[in-house]
Amino acid sequence: MSLYDDDGELAPGVAASHFMATFLWELLAPAHPAAREALTRMRDRQVRKLLDGDQIYSADQRWPRSRFEAVAGMNDILKDSRSTYEVFRQFEALMPDLARRHAYRALPAIVEARDFALAERYLSNPLDDLDFVNELALTLPLFPPEGAAPRLAAELSNFMRNVRLCEATLRGLGRGGEADALRTAALAGIAPDEMRELAQREIAIPGAITREATARRALEDRDASGE
Repeated sequence: MSLYDDDGELAPGVAASHFMATFLWELLAPAHPAAREALTRMRDRQVRKLLDGDQIYSADQRWPRSRFEAVAGMNDILKDSRSTYEVFRQFEALMPDLARRHAYRALPAIVEARDFALAERYLSNPLDDLDFVNELALTLPLFPPEGAAPRLAAELSNFMRNVRLCEATLRGLGRGGEADALRTAALAGIAPDEMRELAQREIAIPGAITREATARRALEDRDASGE
């Protein structure tokens, strides 16, 4: 698999190469202005293609991906959520049905832009997912042994992400009472104590669940290596 975009330049790619390409850009872009400028030019090129109706990024690769996803990923590296928001607004005006399928990826940028009316259009009620998360907890460990993906932690992280976005949107719309009720119901509805405690940490410090899972996996790897 190539680490190059469909114009032949190094860029966040697809499948196995995606992680390496993203890692390289995350190292280069913050520290080197020339790298940031190059990534910005690539992002702008992908935006033009998207708005011209070319929706698939690296279409000739084995695992092509959404061009909007590629643009949003580049903006994550550039820490330019405003661009993701503005591109989504244009995308929505030109291709509303397709944009609706990608709204989940754009929602953090929409909320950060304080366009709460737009966010409300696409947000679903996170409490609808509570039963699913609790059912997973009956069969999956929160932090599985080495070699197993931390699926339950990932689902809990996604659930709390949606709670956080909905809460921020409700507060932004002046509906603080509903926001308080949502948070209370979300935390109270998480059955396992360990998961509820971790969810509370996630509200206070977004990303806490991912950091805990990563730290535990690193400790397991160190113990396994005998260091």
